[in-house]
Amino acid sequence: MRQLAYIVAYDIASSRRRARVARHLVARGARVQKSVFVCRLTPAGARRLGVALGRMIDAGSDSIMIEPMAGRGFETAGALVL
Repeated sequence: MRQLAYIVAYDIASSRRRARVARHLVARGARVQKSVFVCRLTPAGARRLGVALGRMIDAGSDSIMIEPMAGRGFETAGALVL
């Protein structure tokens, strides 16, 4: 299955949970801002990542967004960060 670039962003209240999520994401993608990563994943891999990250957070106070990047250019090239 083809991999796509996904933006993963989070807002996590607890420093401990935030560090755990960040460590998990550093192993799977590139950090582009403190709480934003770009990960190359299959759609199934994105779902698995969402499940894994969901187990690490408090759904009442934290949030995580995993969205595919639009456009053909993002499938082969890295994101432009200004």
